[in-house]
Amino acid sequence: MDRPDRTAPEATSAPPTDGPNLLVIGAARSGTTALCTALADHRDVFFTVPKEVHFFANAGRPVRFRGPGDDVSINLALVTDPERFRALFADAGDHPIRGEGSVSTLYSPERAIPAINANASPDVRLVAVLRHPAQRAYSSYLYLRSRGFERLPTFEQALGEEERRRDGGYHHLWHLRAMGRYGEQLPPFVEAFGDRLLILIQEEYRERPEETLDRVHRFLDLDPLQPLRVLGDTNRGGVPRSDLLVSVMNGIRRAPGAKQLVRTATPRALRERVRSANLERPAMDPLTEAKLRAEFRPDVAVVEELLGRTITAWRRR
Repeated sequence: MDRPDRTAPEATSAPPTDGPNLLVIGAARSGTTALCTALADHRDVFFTVPKEVHFFANAGRPVRFRGPGDDVSINLALVTDPERFRALFADAGDHPIRGEGSVSTLYSPERAIPAINANASPDVRLVAVLRHPAQRAYSSYLYLRSRGFERLPTFEQALGEEERRRDGGYHHLWHLRAMGRYGEQLPPFVEAFGDRLLILIQEEYRERPEETLDRVHRFLDLDPLQPLRVLGDTNRGGVPRSDLLVSVMNGIRRAPGAKQLVRTATPRALRERVRSANLERPAMDPLTEAKLRAEFRPDVAVVEELLGRTITAWRRR
């Protein structure tokens, strides 16, 4: 089964000096796409296309995820061979920052950290963007609904199916609770990378985007004359108003060459507006949210201890 494999790959050689030196490692559904888009917009930053190939969580092992939609999404992007991964940076040229943004990296520290040490630049810096685990789980469910992959009509039903889906080889986005276990995932990265890891809070990023991007800018020592720009919301999740539109969009993803043609012909912002206009975002059931917040309280405590402060945005309810 394709659950996170806790057997770490061995490093066979010194890490390449021309490998990625910036990794946005997660968490999924926490604003990483918006951050990577802002970074890729900067003249000093090269970012892989696609932004996440899930290499570090799966390096050197045969993987094929078996959830609904996986063959038109993650399985198309997945790269597990080290040489293929390094080839993604062949066009980086003289960009001082070479970035990659797979959110599955944070989820698999036992595999990812050795793979980073073997395949990233020795001076690699990492950025983790964390969202309250309860809201992160709900956002993951809504995103899968928005793509037409999740057919269960309620979040609670999806939570009940999580273990079966993990055992069945569904990829990380279906692991609604498990991906929010920051108390297990984050400390190994802190221990391995120390002050080369920047931890951000999604709720603070959303409320004060310029301030958060300035922190990232300084963390990466980017050109002070070119700040990172706020480029808007991306990858929203929700319940589709029209299943027909979702089916059409999924058909485009499946058709050879059609996806690239649409990307070339229409701006990303326009595609995102069309997709978002088709979505409704119902609130999470308050009782479900209260139960999840209680369940994730130890994980919140670990993050606060690592940051050395209370995360006010996570304690408002």
